[in-house]
Amino acid sequence: MWNSIFGRLLTSYIGVIALTLITVSILLSQMFANYYFSSKEREIIAKGQEIAYALTDIFEQQRFYTVDPWLRLVDRSLGARVLVVDKRGLVLASSVQDRRGAGKGFYLNPEERESIFAGEIVSRREFTDRFNRTMLFVAVPIQVNNQVAGAVLLYSPVSDMMAAVSGVRKLMLYAACISVLVAVAVGYFLSRSLSRPLRRMGRAAMEMARGNYKQQIKVTSGDELGKLAQNFNNLAASLEEAVSELSREKSKLENIIKNMAEGVLAKDTGGEILFANAEAERIAELIKKYSGTEEEQELAELFSEVCRIKQPLTKEFCLGEGEFYFLARVVPLPGEKGGVYGAVGVLQDVTELRKLEQMRREFVANVSHELRTPLTSIQAFTEAIRDGMAVQENTRQEYLDIIHEEVVRLNRLIHNLLELSLLEAGKASWKKAPVNLRDLISQAVLQLSPGIEEKNLQINLHISEDLPRPEADADRIREVLLNLISNAVRFTPAGGEIEVSARLMEKEIMVSIKDTGEGIPEKELPHIWDRFYRVEKSRARSRGGTGLGLAIVKQIVEAYGGRVLVESRVGEGSVFSFTLPLSSSHPEEKNSGLNEHSSRPPKKI
Repeated sequence: MWNSIFGRLLTSYIGVIALTLITVSILLSQMFANYYFSSKEREIIAKGQEIAYALTDIFEQQRFYTVDPWLRLVDRSLGARVLVVDKRGLVLASSVQDRRGAGKGFYLNPEERESIFAGEIVSRREFTDRFNRTMLFVAVPIQVNNQVAGAVLLYSPVSDMMAAVSGVRKLMLYAACISVLVAVAVGYFLSRSLSRPLRRMGRAAMEMARGNYKQQIKVTSGDELGKLAQNFNNLAASLEEAVSELSREKSKLENIIKNMAEGVLAKDTGGEILFANAEAERIAELIKKYSGTEEEQELAELFSEVCRIKQPLTKEFCLGEGEFYFLARVVPLPGEKGGVYGAVGVLQDVTELRKLEQMRREFVANVSHELRTPLTSIQAFTEAIRDGMAVQENTRQEYLDIIHEEVVRLNRLIHNLLELSLLEAGKASWKKAPVNLRDLISQAVLQLSPGIEEKNLQINLHISEDLPRPEADADRIREVLLNLISNAVRFTPAGGEIEVSARLMEKEIMVSIKDTGEGIPEKELPHIWDRFYRVEKSRARSRGGTGLGLAIVKQIVEAYGGRVLVESRVGEGSVFSFTLPLSSSHPEEKNSGLNEHSSRPPKKI
């Protein structure tokens, strides 16, 4: 408390008032004592002069025996012993009975004797061992015929005077204590009135330092403190508005940077990270995943090089043998006096772009390859017929049949390409009407029955007659079913088994085609829906596939809000599935309660 303004003000008030009162008390008491002693001294001197004047005739007549009674009266009235001595110091008369001991304790030094015999009055105040107290001594010369014949000696104790002085001092001390107490009370309230607004402003300043700028000090006066409080309130309001504006701008900037599709990474000249948004952290994790510390070191060196040369640099990184690509554009952060305090880099994930470029190149290569093979066959057999190499009719007919098959294959390939292009561009026509999946599956199986019978395959259908009807285009769904079932027929060995099921899954219907074929390796599954993708390209091509069927299936199903799925194990076969959502208002959805398989026995073909 004493280190505060309140304590210092209160201490200052009390100290000044106490020091003033003590000084005044000492001076007044000293002045009073001096005045009192001076008055007593003047009184005794005056009485001594009267006695000396009265003793002039007695000294001439030498009638000292008549003086003692008178001196006793003076002693009782004045309170001072009186002695009459001659020039030799002999006591001629005294106010006490014993003249021999009357002068003990009273002595005059040579200077005082000379002064007395020179006609001067001598007085002094000193402590006397005989009386064990402070005494006031006065010596008045007695002049006879203008010569000093003796002296009147008066001495009086000053104890009574000291008691009076002590009483006065005690009275002044009591007055000083009361004044100090009053000063303490007044100083306390005055100091508190001055320090309380300052403490409030101090607490408000601490709150503002913690970020709480909604601070207002109550203004209770119009003096300097009141004006200071008003200025503080204005400052707090201005700071709140400025900080709020800065906070909003900072929040906007942070949200923009955090939600950028590109990663933003800032480092100082020592390589310490100053800032990194979520995308930059994701790219950093991918760098660790695909390359460990090697690419991290290269990226760090890129930042160091930019800080060194103070020029922006751009570099593309390829990680994991083409699994991940990112582009780094790093620029220096200018500092004071033309220096830099770090660098900021924009990290852009270009993996999809590079893969898209790769897919485009592969697409062109695949289309070229798919077109070149039948065109080469057509060209070869056409040239053979034109050059007359097919002399026999049956050979010529065989060549024509091959040319026809290749033309049909080309037509199917071009049709699938156009269909897929329309689907991906969103230009295909989409109709929506309730479709009977049981009928569509039966029609697809019937359409593919020649191939099924040729390979002696067993088809098992698990479909309920009261299966809800999703809204879709029947022709599109039939195309999906034909692609999936034909794939199963194509890759299932002779004598194998194919199971087609349709079941209700909450708010969607799932259709699954399960075969007992060779299966698909796990690493190939993520790419199975890509265009022209084949697990075994040479064998797939020999089986008549174009590599576009599954891509078309995916586009059609997703256009209706469904999903495509695949499960497969090498040597155990595959399960291709797709889902179609049900309309919540469809009446058949509420009445359906199908399990995974219908209770009906499977239909065999």
